[in-house]
Amino acid sequence: MSLLIFFIVFFLLRGATPRDQRKSDVIKWLIGLYIASAVLSSVMPALTGIAGLAFVAFIIYRLVRKSQQKTRDYQNQQQQTYNDAHGYQEPTAGYRQAQAGTGSYSYTSGTARTHSSILPHQANKRLKIVRNFNKKFNLALTDEQMDRIVNSSYMSETWKREVEAMTVKYNSVYEWFQGETRYLRAYLYAFNVQEVSSDITQQEQICMHAFEQVWSYADSMNHLSLEERIRKVNDTYFTKFDNNTFMIAYRFLEARGRKHKLDAMDPIQTGDDMEDLKKKYDQTGGQAGGQAMGH
Repeated sequence: MSLLIFFIVFFLLRGATPRDQRKSDVIKWLIGLYIASAVLSSVMPALTGIAGLAFVAFIIYRLVRKSQQKTRDYQNQQQQTYNDAHGYQEPTAGYRQAQAGTGSYSYTSGTARTHSSILPHQANKRLKIVRNFNKKFNLALTDEQMDRIVNSSYMSETWKREVEAMTVKYNSVYEWFQGETRYLRAYLYAFNVQEVSSDITQQEQICMHAFEQVWSYADSMNHLSLEERIRKVNDTYFTKFDNNTFMIAYRFLEARGRKHKLDAMDPIQTGDDMEDLKKKYDQTGGQAGGQAMGH
């Protein structure tokens, strides 16, 4: 009879255990101990106490697991509330996500998730990725700024994608200047003195302000060619803009209603000047010829 009771209790407890936890090592160990104790207790009643201990251990394990699950659910709820309050949400439209080691992109959609299947979970390993990328492409990020980027990659979907993009093998830095955040990458590359914010909206404002400054300065030199203006900007603002990054900044400002002068000075109209000289010569020559004939 006692053996029957053991098995009835066993199946009741098994049914109360979620399916995804039944194959765990702890559950297997507890169930094995419980069955062995139940069988032996039918032959040796002294082992009934062991079966009882196994039963108690099983109950304790279930209570601990339930408590841990409640803690995780609460933390996830708090994180989601924080993300919603700070705007850390990915648009439902598709977004290009870098795939590690391939240099290719795939489109993903849905609710924002800061979990990454590309990046390591440990912060020190993510920091190593940022440091190596910073060194390879001479981004001039400080240790504090790199730490901020890594920390933000756990909260911000955009910063997470930026760190993921740093795992891609690029043949040229210009391959990196792609996607919706090309403005941010051009800013990190061109400016040797930078500001990095964990809030991506504020970061966009930082980039816009910096680009506005250099382009307003470039507007004051409209008599120079674009290459000459870029050279003057780099000397004045301690930057390393080239034609590509300067035009990324221009298009970024243009998309936000900030208009700047792109064309240089008007070229000399040599054709018109020559025509004017020809007319003057014809007029002068005609008059001289008429005077000569009169004499």
